[in-house]
Amino acid sequence: MAIHIDPDRVWQHLMRLSEFRDASSPGWTRRAFTPEYQAARQWLKDLMTSAGLEVTWDPGANLVGSHTGSVPTRFVVGSHSDTVIGAGRFDGMLGVIAAIECAHVLHENGWPFRHGLHVYDFLAEEPSPYGVSTVGSRAVSGHLPPNLLSLRNSRGETLAEGIRGAGGDPAVLSKPLLAGDDIAAYLELHIEQGPSLESHKLPLGIVTGIVGIRRYRVMIEGSPGHAGTTPMGARHDALVAASTIVTQVHQWAAKQVGNIAATVGQIEIQPNALNVIPGTSTLGIEVRALDADHLDRFTSFLGDIVSSLKTHHDYETSIFETTRENPALMDTAIRRTMGEVFRHQGWEHIELPSWAGHDAVQMTHVSSRCGMIFVPSRGGLSHCPEEWTEPRDVALGAQALLQSILRLDRDIN
Repeated sequence: MAIHIDPDRVWQHLMRLSEFRDASSPGWTRRAFTPEYQAARQWLKDLMTSAGLEVTWDPGANLVGSHTGSVPTRFVVGSHSDTVIGAGRFDGMLGVIAAIECAHVLHENGWPFRHGLHVYDFLAEEPSPYGVSTVGSRAVSGHLPPNLLSLRNSRGETLAEGIRGAGGDPAVLSKPLLAGDDIAAYLELHIEQGPSLESHKLPLGIVTGIVGIRRYRVMIEGSPGHAGTTPMGARHDALVAASTIVTQVHQWAAKQVGNIAATVGQIEIQPNALNVIPGTSTLGIEVRALDADHLDRFTSFLGDIVSSLKTHHDYETSIFETTRENPALMDTAIRRTMGEVFRHQGWEHIELPSWAGHDAVQMTHVSSRCGMIFVPSRGGLSHCPEEWTEPRDVALGAQALLQSILRLDRDIN
């Protein structure tokens, strides 16, 4: 029996979801924990119900639509509906709408499906007002410890209070909400948010893994002084010292030929006055790679150049690692099955890493059986109003997700 998604329905639902936005912000902004976000989730709840799913809010305030199968394990499929400020209409939303569409089609065809199906709209995948991202999937994986739940937004409200207000129960988040033995596979459809598929003129990508991310805060202390009266040769300029780090980080990462991305994205100087030599500089540095060895090599490299400023140029320096997310590899067997499905359908594709983080990172802590599908992003643009994926690519991505689910349902015992 041939089963197909409805391309027009998918597109209409995707565009309708984008209309739930903050009109005072640019693009299609829908931040988590806001009234427009809650309204969008109520609409998604109704959409899940019409797709034959039983809908609940789990303790992590994730919106979950469920169908029980004839075997105990279930497929978990979904993404997120919150956005960054000035967002587009596809990041996260495509994965949620496509997952609901798959459920809708299976429901229309009498659920020809052995496993259960849980469709997730994860809470707050994007950076939240509380300073933490992937909130809902962290709750699922048991990675919302008390120190995160106690984080506060600008109004003084804790994340725990925010989760409770969004329909969750933070009191029971000390352990994972799902167990690996309960999951047949986790699958997520997403826009690439980069240029690879478009540059290769290919409609589909199978994700090999999601890069690990490490972030550092580097502080350099020199000597402030009068910008006019201090001779050039007598200066101990903390910003000049910082500029050598900026240049060397970029040059080192560029030599790695696509295996790593390193960025100095923040610079703070004191006293930050036009006619005063900078006395201190603080850099925010991020590195991403799919291979943990590359991340380790960057850590050593950064430590060496920071130490060199102290040893050879008499600057006081310090370096702190603020974030450490390990690479999250997608399951080899699921990738292989997806490849077989795509080849059987005649769908051209490549395998590629994800350079952006996703809820799938947290889901790999629950089960190793995770897989992701990418569709192209025009110009590689994302997190901006110009973010765009063609309707034909949206439809193909949803159909690829459905066919992957059907094949895995048959193959996984």
